[in-house]
This record gives sequence, structure tokens and C-alpha cells, in this order.
Amino acid sequence: MQSIIDLSVTRTWKQAILFYIINLALVLVVGAFFVAFGIYITETSADKIGLIGLKFGSAFEIIYVSIMSLSILKAKGMFNNIGYIFFVLLSSMITFFTGYWLLVSNLVV
Repeated sequence: MQSIIDLSVTRTWKQAILFYIINLALVLVVGAFFVAFGIYITETSADKIGLIGLKFGSAFEIIYVSIMSLSILKAKGMFNNIGYIFFVLLSSMITFFTGYWLLVSNLVV
């Protein structure tokens, strides 16, 4: 069986689902670490933990989406197509605005 973390491979639908499940688990574990680290360094009270989680989660997801997308482009040799690069930038901006919207809507409530 080929490596699940090899980004240059074309996968079957079963392998793709397994790849995204493992990816999701990795994101949840690393994201939880960043949230716990943010709570630790800010010494926040229990009522503001969700807000700290949103701040650190938003920052982490923007970085993660950008790195993962660029890694896939590099592994598949697609850096020479401006359409793919535009798609990576667009997905990073959508991630940023979604995280920002969640953060602002939580501050208003």
C-alpha cells in the first residue's frame, strides 16, 4: 500500500476518504494543542476559553490550509499554473474570513 501522506499520488475514493480522516484527526489534535497553549499563556478565565479557542483556531486553520494546499501543488508539480495558485489563495482567504466572521459574531453575542 502506498504512503497515506504522499501528496503526489492519485488516490482511489477509499484512499482519499482515509487521507481526509487522518488529516482531520491530525488537525484536531494539533489545533487542541494550540488552544491549550493559548489558554496557558494568556491565563484566561473559564468564561473566555471559547474566545481564546476561536482566536488560536482561526490562526491555525489559515496557516494549515495554506501550507497543505501549497504542499499539494508542489508535490504534484502544479506551481506553473496560475489557476491553481489562485485557488490556493482563494481558499486561504475564505478560511480567513470564515474564522474572522466566527470571531466577530462571538464578540457581538
